[in-house]
Amino acid sequence: MIIVYLNNTTGKILRPSPYVSIAFNAKRHKGDYLGGDYSITLNGTILASGGSPFQTGGIDDRLQANSSTCAELSPGVTNKPLETDIESNPAKAILRKQEAIRHLFGRDGQKMEIVPVNGQQPRITCYPNVESINFDVGSYINTCKYTINLTAPILYDINLKELSPSVPLSRNHDNEKLNTKYSFQAGSENTNPNSWTFPSGLVEDYNETWAIEIDESFFLKTPTSINGTRSIPRCYRLTRNVSATGKTYYKSDGRYEAWKNAKDFITANVIIDKCTDPTLESYSSFFPQLASGSFGWELLNLNSGYQGYNHVRTENIDKTAGTYSIADSWLLTSGNNDTIESYNISANSSTGSPFTNITLNGKIKGLYKKDETMDKVHGTLTTLEAFKKAKNEYDRMRGGSMDITDPSQTILGTGSVFYQRASSITALALNPEPVSISTNINKALGEIEYTIIYDNRPMSLFQDVLSDSITITDTYPGDIYAMMPTLNRDIGPIFQYIGGISQYERALSIDLVVSHKYLGTDDAKKLTGKGWLMKSPSKGPLKAQLNDLITQVCPLADPTGVIRRVVVNPITESWDPKNGRYSMNISWVYEIKQ
Repeated sequence: MIIVYLNNTTGKILRPSPYVSIAFNAKRHKGDYLGGDYSITLNGTILASGGSPFQTGGIDDRLQANSSTCAELSPGVTNKPLETDIESNPAKAILRKQEAIRHLFGRDGQKMEIVPVNGQQPRITCYPNVESINFDVGSYINTCKYTINLTAPILYDINLKELSPSVPLSRNHDNEKLNTKYSFQAGSENTNPNSWTFPSGLVEDYNETWAIEIDESFFLKTPTSINGTRSIPRCYRLTRNVSATGKTYYKSDGRYEAWKNAKDFITANVIIDKCTDPTLESYSSFFPQLASGSFGWELLNLNSGYQGYNHVRTENIDKTAGTYSIADSWLLTSGNNDTIESYNISANSSTGSPFTNITLNGKIKGLYKKDETMDKVHGTLTTLEAFKKAKNEYDRMRGGSMDITDPSQTILGTGSVFYQRASSITALALNPEPVSISTNINKALGEIEYTIIYDNRPMSLFQDVLSDSITITDTYPGDIYAMMPTLNRDIGPIFQYIGGISQYERALSIDLVVSHKYLGTDDAKKLTGKGWLMKSPSKGPLKAQLNDLITQVCPLADPTGVIRRVVVNPITESWDPKNGRYSMNISWVYEIKQ
């Protein structure tokens, strides 16, 4: 006898009782056994003048309720149908009964029991999905045969325990899997903490793929060798993609979504099985397998020196498709490395400038090791540790520990790695003080991006100066003449040469942009002070250097010795302390010997 609980509340009976066939369909792929599904087929007959459903009453009332009346009217195995709805129009009665059956099986996950006809407890219970309902073609005079196809991932016995047939493949339990890597104890699925809360057959399929490819966006720098060179081996990107498609599952306490069952499967069978201790919520490092020769060994020649850094995991859920997937990614580097780097160098020259610009653009990325879980890391905040490593490497390359946010701090001399890189592509002698430095910091990613420009301009004459401009202007004598405007003279005024020549002149213009070190505003407390207002370079530390430059440019310093007399015009200077800009203008008038 079949009892279906309409909307999981009231048990309804089909009379005559349909024949029931149950088949188990195993799910497998090349790597494992995935349980399977039970196919349940009900083959029954609708009687126009009897049985259940009835042809009268509301749609919910046309089916006989489960009660003791059922057993009384059906003693033993006679299965005599009820005679309560004889109708003169049998086709109409059959059509109304078809409608009642469609209503009874109108939703998935309703409880269904297979009960002995003598009224004992149900021998099989399930919560099936409805695949199809088919009624045979006919004249519908007295009877109509029907077929209902159902599927269920689990069948329960009289004690509401999962059925345990003698054939292992018909079970969906995790302990019945045939792959020996699952060390579950047979028969202890209800007590073993390593077993699934629900049977592992609640997935239709799963995939796990690994890939190694060359990562050409960065290069790996090994420690300096005896001859001072640094080898640059390759970096590799290791990726792992795991996905599962779950099954929707029903039980007495409700519906369990397919994507959640897929997630449970991946958590228990794909991640846990990589642990030495399956109770941990993580999986052990994959990289010891590199040394064992199982992956990336023969064809790529990777060795145990390669380690995984900067692990990233992404999670994707597709509720509609019932899928769950994770993607893991590692950066494989060789040796005990803290950073990786990428950079390019470009040279630029033009007819508008006598100097050649050499530009370095690069990125330094700190490496960190991380547990392959989403919430456990070694040490403190991982990305900050990675940034510290990137900062240390940046300091090493520029020649010393400095404030990375301060472009005014020049790179320390010709020993800087940046300077050596720039010099390697040109025969010109470059100024070791860059034209400009810009840095972009991303602490979350542990990255430092830099752009450094060198050129072959002369060295600066001043200390603690970001930029300087020196202009020398010489004015040589010209004729002395008188100019007289004349009325109605269409060729211009009258010029009269009066004899003699004008004076010799030399002008010096100095423009400086000083650093905050000169201003003394390193300390935030000094920003509100006023000591820097009158700290003009001509009155401060640059006074001696300014005097030295003026002495060299003054006409009296002419090595030919032809200068006989020199006079100085008024000196002008301007000081913009807010912007650190200073300018001085000085000019001389002189005469030479006969």
